[in-house]
Amino acid sequence: MINPVHTLNPASGVVRSKSDQISELASGRLHQKIELLERNLRVYGDVAIVLSRERSDIQLDGQQLGGDMLMTRVYKKFGPNWRVIATHGTFIRK
Repeated sequence: MINPVHTLNPASGVVRSKSDQISELASGRLHQKIELLERNLRVYGDVAIVLSRERSDIQLDGQQLGGDMLMTRVYKKFGPNWRVIATHGTFIRK
C-alpha cells in the first residue's frame, strides 16, 4: 500500500513523496506543462471525484515524459478545505 503522502507519477512509474516533488521543481530537475482538455466533477457529500483528460509535457532530469492522459483525482473535505486523497493517471495510446 502506498503511503497517502506519496504519489505514483504516471509519467515515470515512480512513487514519490510531496517533498520529493517540491524538491524536483525547486532544483529545476522537473519542468512540466499540463493542458487541461476535458474535466468532469462529481460530488458525493464530503467526497469529490474529478475525471479529466490532460496533455502533459514533462521533463525530468532531461528525459522527455508525458503525453495525453486520463486522470482520476479523489478529494475529501476536511472542515472547510478539500484535500487530494488519491490520484491515478493512465496514458492514452494513439
